[in-house]
Amino acid sequence: MSRKKVIFIIPSLGAGGAENVILTILRHLDKRAFDAILCIVHFTGRLKDRLPKDVRLIDLGCERVRHAFVPIISLLNREKPDTVCTTVGHLNLLILMVKPFLPQKTKIIVRESSIPTESMHHSGQARWYPIYKIFYNRADALIAQSAAIKNDLVLNYGVNSAKV
Repeated sequence: MSRKKVIFIIPSLGAGGAENVILTILRHLDKRAFDAILCIVHFTGRLKDRLPKDVRLIDLGCERVRHAFVPIISLLNREKPDTVCTTVGHLNLLILMVKPFLPQKTKIIVRESSIPTESMHHSGQARWYPIYKIFYNRADALIAQSAAIKNDLVLNYGVNSAKV
């Protein structure tokens, strides 16, 4: 049986919950079934010492996610992963925006850990509403951390509930 290549992409190794979730998945992923790669937009943060030793690390060396469009497209076309997994809203959006430029067989799984409508409202980022509505349906699958997040994605952004 050939292993599936999965690339996990995170902005940094900051002390956030999203980073810890990805590191936990990487520690417990069956290495016989998956060839796991961790791609970090900017290799910084206090969680560096928690990186699993058996996971290949790629540092894009970009200061910000918004500067990583071309490096991410280049990386994913070079590596040709079966699946790309992201977490954190703005990185999810970037991956979904560049999906047409990626190998067709590559599946995109995004994880949403907060209720987008509430997060955008509280942070004054309401301008992102239409962007979520346009791009979130491009995901092959979405992981919602709660039923409230799933409901928000389905009701407010038109995400197909079968994908969540």
